[in-house]
Amino acid sequence: MKITALLAAVLTCSAVAGDSFFSADGSTVTFAPLHETGHLLRVTVASGEVSKLPLPPVLKDASVPGLARGGLGEALFIAGPAVWVMKDDGTVKKVCDTGTMESPEDLFVAVKSGTPVTDWMFLSGVSKVEGSTPDFYARKPGQKSFGGVFCRRIQNVRSGCFSDDGRLFFTGNGDVWEGGIQTEDEPDGRMGVLVGARIAPVALLTTDEGNSGSVWVGGLNAAGKWLYAGLTGRHEGSIVRLPIPAKTLYSEMGDEKYTLRSHLDTMRAALEKTEILVAETGGLTAFCACEVNGEARVFYRGEDDEGRGLFLWNGSGAPRRLANEPAE
Repeated sequence: MKITALLAAVLTCSAVAGDSFFSADGSTVTFAPLHETGHLLRVTVASGEVSKLPLPPVLKDASVPGLARGGLGEALFIAGPAVWVMKDDGTVKKVCDTGTMESPEDLFVAVKSGTPVTDWMFLSGVSKVEGSTPDFYARKPGQKSFGGVFCRRIQNVRSGCFSDDGRLFFTGNGDVWEGGIQTEDEPDGRMGVLVGARIAPVALLTTDEGNSGSVWVGGLNAAGKWLYAGLTGRHEGSIVRLPIPAKTLYSEMGDEKYTLRSHLDTMRAALEKTEILVAETGGLTAFCACEVNGEARVFYRGEDDEGRGLFLWNGSGAPRRLANEPAE
């Protein structure tokens, strides 16, 4: 079985997963409402103006648990048991069904042209099929629905993103991993096998009587030389960034020649240079990050003394409140 690299567009802002994304020039952020249905939201970074992007009547009661930017800047999103696309002119069209899964979320897309996986879509969910356990899915262009990706010895594969040179990073078991997809000679109905290794144990995992204090990686973006991670927990969150490793840790051919030393060295190097950008965000959602002309931009929905709002961290100092959370 040969591994097929997952490649992304070499853009100022890479395609991202989760429930928000920057435009390619970093001037706007499109994100999903927290509780409302029937529309997406877009905030202009310079002014903080928030506008609604209406969905068609058939989706008036649908929430949006996954949202990603496509290769042409369009919004791809999950609503009901399907993935839809919103074009620049606001028109919305169904792309495909989500298939044999419940609660699909964390949509992301491979958008670099000329690769074996251009325009493949990936998302997470829970299989409806008895005796089947995939929670990570992929779909090739033209397919009517998604097929399972086999994930061995890892659960809860969620947010995925790509670096400018095409390396795939994703979250698994609450931490940061790097990997790829083995796609050749797969059985009917299976899209491939996830191959990878954990590269950074940045999650803060604790336990006590109140079950509080823990945060794990809920959102992940690659931008420039960095991985930006949104850590989320019960009513709390933080934002950190860590350098993209100089070389991959996982085996390109899936021969599992990992060693304890190679793992420790990779994770130590990542943690030594990990920076805490925002120590306390409140309940963190709608996280995304990019770089514009080498300057970092991080967007998130969080909370401060003024209540829930939309925030931007612009490379240094404290985050700036762009706008209050839109009224429900």
